[in-house]
Amino acid sequence: MSESTLAVSKTEVDALLGSYLGYTRTSTNWSTEDQSVIDQCRDAGLVRFYNEYDWTFIAPSTTITFWPTVTGTITGQAVYSSPSSTITASAAKFFPSMVGHSITYDDSSTDYVITAYTSSTVIVVTGDSSSEKSGDTFTITATNDGDFRLPDDFGSLRDTLHFEENLGYAPLNIVSVAEVRRRITASSSTGVPMYAAIDPVANSGSTGQRINLICAPPPSSEFTMYYRYNVLKNALATSYTYPAGGAAHRNTLIEACLAEAEVFENDAAGIHEQKYQQALVRSKRIDGKNGPRNLGPMYDASVRKRYWSNGSTHTYDGSVPT
Repeated sequence: MSESTLAVSKTEVDALLGSYLGYTRTSTNWSTEDQSVIDQCRDAGLVRFYNEYDWTFIAPSTTITFWPTVTGTITGQAVYSSPSSTITASAAKFFPSMVGHSITYDDSSTDYVITAYTSSTVIVVTGDSSSEKSGDTFTITATNDGDFRLPDDFGSLRDTLHFEENLGYAPLNIVSVAEVRRRITASSSTGVPMYAAIDPVANSGSTGQRINLICAPPPSSEFTMYYRYNVLKNALATSYTYPAGGAAHRNTLIEACLAEAEVFENDAAGIHEQKYQQALVRSKRIDGKNGPRNLGPMYDASVRKRYWSNGSTHTYDGSVPT
């Protein structure tokens, strides 16, 4: 399907910003410094808009795999290209959540840290592992810590985490990092995860902030978890032309960027800030139509009886309580 002709694009936003800032609407008239200011105002406006509200369009559903110890063999020789090596497994063994963990070869005392996931059979690790060859066996262990890497664009957890269908396990309880660590250290047992916490990874500044999800108890087998998260959106570029939100939020997106240009130009909020606030109210109303129509089933864990609520009417085991 084609893009709505009312959807605002990077080109249009830049032209409007160029006109407001006095650079004209024509990009060929802009100096490098002019373009830099336009980029700054556009990026600031979009970041503000994205962070203004829990928009449904920046919270996709996805999965994360919890895994215990994984063993396998590689095929072909590991390929080294400083400062990393690419390793290919002979079968699907890798998950995106393995990033940050170490891979150990049974014939070597050297551990290599996994820095990138390419596919279920290909990962990238730190250092030169080109001595490893086809048929060599490896081990990746998560059992001792229960840490699993979330996507690089993870901003915040939107809902809870649910197991795949038909397993019958309750959603994970989201608690503090300290509570999860306490439960992990209190027992060496693995099992079905019951608790989870969001744990920011220590950041040296060589990459952006990364986030782990830690769970307790650590998994005794592979579990696929379903969840939604707020995405950290990329800046608009030639290959990424349209901001999230689409035509429904056209005016709000434009006014957010113009409001930032207004502050840059005048060092004070003005008419575009007012127009942005007015458009924001409409955008929130529009996005709210994509929200849930009811709150779903709720369970009393002690008696396992079902409640249901749509926000105004409540039922218990199918009947309205009196």
